[in-house]
Amino acid sequence: MYYGLTLNTGEMSGNVYLNTFLSGAVEIPANFICVVLLNWEKTGRRFTTAGSGVLAGVSSLLCVPFIMSGQGWPATMLAMVGKGFVTISYNAIYVFSAEIFPTEVRNAAMGMASGCARLSTMAAPFVGAPMTRISKPLPYIIFGVLSTVAGVLALFLPETLNAKLCDTVEEAETFNG
Repeated sequence: MYYGLTLNTGEMSGNVYLNTFLSGAVEIPANFICVVLLNWEKTGRRFTTAGSGVLAGVSSLLCVPFIMSGQGWPATMLAMVGKGFVTISYNAIYVFSAEIFPTEVRNAAMGMASGCARLSTMAAPFVGAPMTRISKPLPYIIFGVLSTVAGVLALFLPETLNAKLCDTVEEAETFNG
C-alpha cells in the first residue's frame, strides 16, 4: 500500500505537483507519531502496527465512494491520510518483526521477511495506475482490503514492548509477550 499510494499520486484528483508534495509531507509527522506510539505503553508495537494498518486500509476504502461520485479532493485527502497511517505501519513493522524473531534466526528471518515484502513492492506499480484503467477505485479497494486484513492479523502476534527478546526458537514458540 505504501508504494502503491506513492506511485499512484499522479492518478489522484488535483494538481500532480501538490499531490506529490502532500504525499511526501504526510510522512514527516507520521514518522514522529510512529516513534511515540511504538514506545507508549498503551499502544506498543502490536497495536501501533495493527491499528495503523487497519486505519490505512479503512482510509483507502473510504476513498471509493468519493471516486465513484466524481468528488476528487475528498478522495485525495483520504488517500493522504491513508498514506500517513501506512507510513506508521511500514516503519513499525520493522521494529516489531525484529523483536518477534529469536536471536538465533533473526538475521535470516528478517532477510526472508524483507524479501517477501519486496514482492509486494514489485507488484505495486501494476496495482496502481494500470488498475485505474479497469476501474478507477480498484487500486484503493485492493490496498484497503489487504492493509485491513494485515492489520487484523497483526493483532494475533504477541506484544514485544519491554519484553525480553527470545534467544532460541524454543523460547519463541512459548513467547506470549
